[in-house]
Amino acid sequence: MTAETILTALIRINLVASVAIVLVLALRPWVLRWLGSSIAYWLWLVVPIAAAASFLPVREQIVLVPLSASRTVTESAGPVETSPAPRARASAEVATTPVTSLLALADVLVAVWLLGAGALLVGSIVRTRRLAADPSVGPALVGVLRPRLVLPADFETRFDAEERTLILAHEHVHRVSGHTIVNALIEIVRCTCWFNPLAHLAAIRVRTDQELACDAAVIATRPSARRTYGQALLKTQVAPAFLRLGCTWTSRSGKRLGERIEMLGRPSLSRRGAVLGASAVAVVGLALGYAAWAQQPDRLVTRTAAPRDPRIGHWHEQPGPGSFGLHITYEDLGDGRFRYTMFAHAPPMNQLIAEGKCDGGTYPFLYGYGTPSGNTVSCRITGPLTMEYVFTRGDKTVWATSTGVEAVSADGNTLTWDATHRDKDGRVVEERHARFSRRDDEPRAN
Repeated sequence: MTAETILTALIRINLVASVAIVLVLALRPWVLRWLGSSIAYWLWLVVPIAAAASFLPVREQIVLVPLSASRTVTESAGPVETSPAPRARASAEVATTPVTSLLALADVLVAVWLLGAGALLVGSIVRTRRLAADPSVGPALVGVLRPRLVLPADFETRFDAEERTLILAHEHVHRVSGHTIVNALIEIVRCTCWFNPLAHLAAIRVRTDQELACDAAVIATRPSARRTYGQALLKTQVAPAFLRLGCTWTSRSGKRLGERIEMLGRPSLSRRGAVLGASAVAVVGLALGYAAWAQQPDRLVTRTAAPRDPRIGHWHEQPGPGSFGLHITYEDLGDGRFRYTMFAHAPPMNQLIAEGKCDGGTYPFLYGYGTPSGNTVSCRITGPLTMEYVFTRGDKTVWATSTGVEAVSADGNTLTWDATHRDKDGRVVEERHARFSRRDDEPRAN
């Protein structure tokens, strides 16, 4: 993965995530008021959903390039000059200088980004260890996969038995909900997006809503303990030092502590409200995820188009010795298939129709009114303007097979047949040469 790819991915994910964060912050007060703290916490899932959707495979726009055009470009390019003149070499060096400078700048930016992310993450780990050793910190869960419960030194004296039970229930909700793992992922994302102020703000708000959701979960099982729970919160000291890797009972500021106490007075979320809230989060997440995916530009995919059969069109046989006044029509049916119709003004030639591909396969002729004629045709493209064909007669009265070459002139207006007719024993019966003029303005056979 190159430095340019890393920078592009960082810019894309931060732009999409920033839009999602602004949306969640705008919806958060309304959701807290009408749907509760648990739904407000779930609402943050919109951000990773939108960010992940921006990396889904983009739509492809297929551009077909005719085979002749690709050949023309290749041929016009000519041989590669292995020993450029001094002036050309100097021009090339000047032209590549800005590109080299941009590549070097990308390398520097990626290095700075990695250093910043690594420094923040190491700082979070060191700060968490230091806070966990402080006897005044807690109650809290410290760690990620196997978090340990940390209690302040005065836990037994500051809180009564009922308050201690509620606090431990709160920390138990954190443990069984896997919030320590969630918070570790949030911290990694915050460190990764250290240059984005909205990432830092979102990390704080997610943790706040997580605490509100845990409060609501405890109160939902102990609805009569609201007052006691609020008293336990008031006895807790405000802890400006933030526990990055773990979950803490304490609030970061007096404003957040007041918000937690205020939310205790809200009724618990009903089953119907939970379903409605989860549905709303899913709708918002899917809508924003689709918008994040749809805003990506389509990826252009260039494919070489199959060569078009140059015989497609209506042809009239030019007058001459042995001419039957034939009219032949080649129609393009798509997917390499064609319809070949042959008829003549001079009797007793009947209208014959065959459908197939110029792939060497054998395809039957039908009379114009749909019955089998017993005749078959097979053709194979041998060049941009030439085809080999084999025509087999069903009755074999005059001749059995006709093999030859069809060729279209460079201007596309003349078709020639050079055919050899053989009897059923393989002996040559006659050689036939015919020329046709393109007459696409004439009506085709019905």
